[in-house]
Amino acid sequence: MSVIADKILPRTNEMPSASDIDLANAPLDKVLRSRPDLVQPLIRTLSSLGSSIDEADLHLMQSNAPQVFETLFQVIAGAYYMDARVRRLLGYDGQRALSLPRAGFGAEELLMEMMETPPRYRSC
Repeated sequence: MSVIADKILPRTNEMPSASDIDLANAPLDKVLRSRPDLVQPLIRTLSSLGSSIDEADLHLMQSNAPQVFETLFQVIAGAYYMDARVRRLLGYDGQRALSLPRAGFGAEELLMEMMETPPRYRSC
């Protein structure tokens, strides 16, 4: 898995490669725990690829079997971007719940005024 992942996510000057973060262990396990529907497709894909794969094989898979390639890419990229070191290098500290300022977005006062008026409707 690391060999394939390194073909998709190689090392750059700024970012580690997939094998640098040991993607095939804890990060991969985390992805597959959160997306168990990808386990069987990933197993089928990896068993069909064999141990020696090059970039041409990946390009061929992408054009001939796009859904298989998408599954492989989704698992590898998901595991890569879940790694704390990668997120730190990207400057991404995770999702945080943010609330709107209590002053509102400009329409609450109109809504409150409308709700305080008596109902207006016609009975048929």
